[in-house]
Amino acid sequence: MARLHIIACLSLLLVGHIVSAELQVDEATGCEKGRCVTPTNKLSLRGLAQRSLLAVPKAPVCPAGEYLQLLEGKCKKCTPGRAKKNKGAGTCAPCRKGSYAEAEGSAACTPCPAGTTSVLPLPTRCNACPAGTYAPEAGSVRCIPCFENSISEAGASECERCPRGTSTRGKSGQWQCVPDN
Repeated sequence: MARLHIIACLSLLLVGHIVSAELQVDEATGCEKGRCVTPTNKLSLRGLAQRSLLAVPKAPVCPAGEYLQLLEGKCKKCTPGRAKKNKGAGTCAPCRKGSYAEAEGSAACTPCPAGTTSVLPLPTRCNACPAGTYAPEAGSVRCIPCFENSISEAGASECERCPRGTSTRGKSGQWQCVPDN
């Protein structure tokens, strides 16, 4: 956690806002606290001589669905196709295949309904499985071709057997049955 905060301080130093960084350890929890500082007021730095410094509050704790934009020091919403489920430090992770995040600021990726799947990278919606394939459950990562002598329409969650007297003529992944000859 302290390393991330120091990176934020150093990033701000590059644009001329930050001069130094202070690290403190909270004795009750043993956790490090980071704080960026700029010149103006006195603040004792651990192991360093006193300088004229003003403490700038440490970065905000971002809620779920948001990440810390380092250069601005503000929380920003996750972009569509990404999500972050916990508050605090971290980045927005891309949704995995079979799920999506349609809106900005998603705290979780939503599983695609049965009969659909998502396309990577950064899925913002689910696509219906093409005719001749199916996705049996929510969150399916791929559309499965229908077996020989079974068919499906687009967006199917299962395939149907061909009626008696018809078949797919030994082919799988078909969308229509044809009369046997």
